[in-house]
Amino acid sequence: MRLYLFELEKTWKKPLHLAAVSGCAVFTFAIWWMYAEQADYSVGEGAAALLLLLGVHGLFASLLSMLFTAPLFAEEYSRNMQGLLWTSMKGRKETAWSKAAAAVTLSLMVYMGFLAADFLFVFCVWGASDWSGGLGQPSYAWLDTTLTVSLGTATAVAVLTGSCAILLITGCAYCISACSETPFKAVSILGISYFAGGILFDWGVRAGVPLAARIFSFSPAVLSGFQMYKGPWEEQWFGGGYIPLVPVVTASVCLLLFTAGGRRFCRGLFL
Repeated sequence: MRLYLFELEKTWKKPLHLAAVSGCAVFTFAIWWMYAEQADYSVGEGAAALLLLLGVHGLFASLLSMLFTAPLFAEEYSRNMQGLLWTSMKGRKETAWSKAAAAVTLSLMVYMGFLAADFLFVFCVWGASDWSGGLGQPSYAWLDTTLTVSLGTATAVAVLTGSCAILLITGCAYCISACSETPFKAVSILGISYFAGGILFDWGVRAGVPLAARIFSFSPAVLSGFQMYKGPWEEQWFGGGYIPLVPVVTASVCLLLFTAGGRRFCRGLFL
C-alpha cells in the first residue's frame, strides 16, 4: 500500500503534469464560457451540451493519461535506476503492480474529475430540473446523428466508452513504458498509436474494409470521440452488440497489456 501511494504521489506532483492539467482547465473554462453565452435554455440543451463536453474531455483525459503513464518505467530506465528497482526489498512484481495501480487510479481520477466538473457546469447554467427533463429527448433532435436513443442513454454510454478508452490508453502506456528506454520514446509511440487508431478506423470505413473498421472501432480514439465516430452506434455493428462488447474487449486487452508490461519490466528488456 505504501509503495502504491508513493507512486501515486510521485506521478501527480511532477511540475509538467500539474502544468498540463492546468492547461486543460483553462481550455475547459473557455469552452464553458462559449456554451453559457450561446445557451437558450430549451429542453434538452443541457443534456446535449454535457454529451458534447464528454467528447472534448475524453480527448483531454486521454492525452493526460499518456503523459502520466509513459514515464512510469521509462524515466527510471533513462536515469539508469532500473537496478535499484529490480533489487527493491518489495520485489519486482510488487513494484510493477503498484505502478499499474497508481497509473489507473490517476487516469480515472482525472477523467472523473472532468466529468464531475461538467455535471456541475450544466447544473449551474441549466439547472438540475431542466437537465434531467432533457435526458428523455431523442439524440437525433439535438446532435448530428441518426441515433434513436435518448440523450440520457447516449450520455451513459459515452461515459462507459470514455472510461474504457482511458483504461486502454493506460494499459498501452504502461506496457510501452516498460519496453522503452526513455519517456520521449514512450510518449511518441503512444501519441502516434492513439491517432493512428482513429485514422485506420476511418480508412476501413471509407475504403470498404469492414474487418479493419471493426477492429479499430475498439481503439481509444474512437471510443472517446462520440461526435467524430458514431458509425458503430448508428449502424448497430456486431448485431447491435457493439456497446456490450466494449467493456469485454477492454478488460481482456488491459489484462494482456498490464501482464505483458509487468513481465517485460521484470525481465529488463527494451524496445
